[in-house]
Amino acid sequence: MAQRLGFFFWDMGAILREEKDLKIRGEQTVAEVIANGTLLSDEEVLLVFRDKIKKIPSDRGIVFDGIPRRIGQAEEVVDYFRERGRNNMTTLFLDIPHEETFKRLLLRAKIEGRADDTPEGIEFRLKQYEEATVPMFEYMRANTDFIE
Repeated sequence: MAQRLGFFFWDMGAILREEKDLKIRGEQTVAEVIANGTLLSDEEVLLVFRDKIKKIPSDRGIVFDGIPRRIGQAEEVVDYFRERGRNNMTTLFLDIPHEETFKRLLLRAKIEGRADDTPEGIEFRLKQYEEATVPMFEYMRANTDFIE
C-alpha cells in the first residue's frame, strides 16, 4: 500500500531489529528485549521514533506498521504530526482473529526463523495486544480518520 501511494513504509519491527545493539535497559539491548517476547516501553519506542522520524521528508506520507501500540505512543505520534500541521491522519484497522494470527506467526517462524515466534511468545504478545493495543484503537478512533 505504501509503495502504491508513494509513501514511506515505517516498519517498527524492522527498525528495532536494525537497532538491535542499542542498549535500552541498563546493559540489555533491543535484541535481548525482543527475544524475550516483550514489548519495549513507550519511552524506549518513542526514543527510536523521535530519532528516525526526523529523517523522513515532512511532505511525504507515511504508512506505520508496529507503532503506535499503546495509548502513550499514539498520543505522541498524533501530537508530533499535529504540531507540524499534518492533520490528515488515517488509521486502518485490520481485525484478524487470534487463531489466524497465531497460525501466520508460526508460519513466519518457520520461514524467517524469528526467535520470538514461539507458541508461548505468540500467546504472550496476543495477551499484550488485548490489554494495551485494543484500548489504543479507541484513542485513534477519536483522533484520526478511522477505517475498520
